[in-house]
Amino acid sequence: MQTPDETPDPYLTDAPAPEEDDWLVAPQPRPSRSFEQVWGWGQELTWVSGLVLAISSFTGWYVGSGQGPTTSVIGWHTGTLGKLVFFIGLAVLALVILREAGIELPASVPESLVVIALGALSTIFVLIRLIAVPDEFFGWHGRGIGIFISLFASLAVIAAGLLRAGYTRENATAAARRSSAGANAGNANESIVAAAKLVAACPEGNDGSWGSGTSVFGSG
Repeated sequence: MQTPDETPDPYLTDAPAPEEDDWLVAPQPRPSRSFEQVWGWGQELTWVSGLVLAISSFTGWYVGSGQGPTTSVIGWHTGTLGKLVFFIGLAVLALVILREAGIELPASVPESLVVIALGALSTIFVLIRLIAVPDEFFGWHGRGIGIFISLFASLAVIAAGLLRAGYTRENATAAARRSSAGANAGNANESIVAAAKLVAACPEGNDGSWGSGTSVFGSG
């Protein structure tokens, strides 16, 4: 038989604390990439792809072998399209250099759109040379690694332009939101100042011009 003093206190027992269910714990959000990171990727991809595109026009686009050793034809010697690919690569590099120097295109001509257009033109020119071999290079039916490098570089220029276009759109949206928030905050401050002036003008809540027993915020 236990005495009242020997009765164990249920609140002093060393019972383990109940564990919280995992589903109650909110998952930690993954850190989102900032606009500056996206812009940096697009900027680096632009000049790298432009440089590779310009250099690729001096690599072997066609290869062939006859009685002698295997020979190749570089893109510059494939005609006008091969030369245009080189100058498109230089144009992409020039856009990056001008921007770094503080010289930007007019607002009506987005730089990202120009980059995408240059990449699309280069892709079309390379595809033409990939599908159709000029007649003067009849003996070189094989495609060299250089023409595929030019193709991938052209697609990379398009991807760089799309990244920069996405950054520009997101940046403009964020700026519009900040401007809207600032305007709303300014309107709220003006309302508070106006209410404070009314309270200062009618400290007792009554004013003869508003009628007897009429408060600023309602009837008394």
